[in-house]
Amino acid sequence: MNNQLARFTKHAIEYQYINVDILVHPIQKAIIELSNKEKLEGMTLRKIGGYVGIDNSPQKVKHHLSQLVKMGVFDYIGGKFIRHQLSDKIN
Repeated sequence: MNNQLARFTKHAIEYQYINVDILVHPIQKAIIELSNKEKLEGMTLRKIGGYVGIDNSPQKVKHHLSQLVKMGVFDYIGGKFIRHQLSDKIN
């Protein structure tokens, strides 16, 4: 593996668990920060959007949450977005 790819892989792993400033959209970063404070399972997309500054566009919230699901930060289970905890990834 070349050095550039090794650095990218290292950073991709770090953003998911520690440093969300790398490789994530500002809305996704805001959603991750919100999920650190609140459980998103009981919130509507509009309510989440209100917290992250896009309350007039629930589809944007859903898009960014779906991207976070693809990255492995959240799961989508039973119509709810559920945040993975660091301990879930380690075990």
